[in-house]
Amino acid sequence: MLFRSPFVAPPVFTWTGFYVGLNAGGQFGTSNARLVVPAIVNGVANNINATATTIAVGAGNGSIDPTGFTGGLTVGYNWQMNSLVFGVEGDINYSGLSGNRTGLGTAGGFQGTATDRIRTNWFGTVRARLGFAADRALFYVTGGAAFTDAQFSRSLDWTFNDLCPASPIAGAGVRCHVGSVRFNTGWTVGGGIEYAFTNNWTAKAEYLYSDFGSRSFRTINVGIANQGLDHSASLRTHTIRAGVNYKF
Repeated sequence: MLFRSPFVAPPVFTWTGFYVGLNAGGQFGTSNARLVVPAIVNGVANNINATATTIAVGAGNGSIDPTGFTGGLTVGYNWQMNSLVFGVEGDINYSGLSGNRTGLGTAGGFQGTATDRIRTNWFGTVRARLGFAADRALFYVTGGAAFTDAQFSRSLDWTFNDLCPASPIAGAGVRCHVGSVRFNTGWTVGGGIEYAFTNNWTAKAEYLYSDFGSRSFRTINVGIANQGLDHSASLRTHTIRAGVNYKF
């Protein structure tokens, strides 16, 4: 008599469970810089003339288009109900997003130069995910909070004012207005596709749009009392990345 082993169906794949992984990709974005001349500084009329005002506004309005590499660690949890997958995910990443801009303003035969920089060291998110599972393929949208340490910095140099300290940058003239501001929190939305090659290993491709809003700061001319300028900068980024996850 022949005995046959009972047939055992392979386990049905599920997206439910904790996972950790790595991601890497690129970032690009836009930082719009603006400058206005306040009427009152330290409770008195702004000590700035019409020529300097025209130069400052012309030099201080523009945009930076930073780019850079990003990569880091991902952790999350999924819960599958029929074809719907609900999840929460967080990531912390290195970010090399950076860019520079030089703006020139002229009036009355004089000129001024605004030198702007934006730099980022890290980028992270905490997001909800909602997906549709087609067996081992998962199509999802995601959104939540974004975090960064991006810093926008500016120096405005007059070529006609010798009351300001010499700039340490060769050929940069004098440096009268210097200031910076940091971006800390914002929001992010995006989507992607993830595929499970085995019951434990998955790979994904993802896009995130992040908006860190606008930040403002005031600079006072270090050589002329009560001469102030108001500056603002915004930051919006796009992240395109791939990742691999291990599901427990």
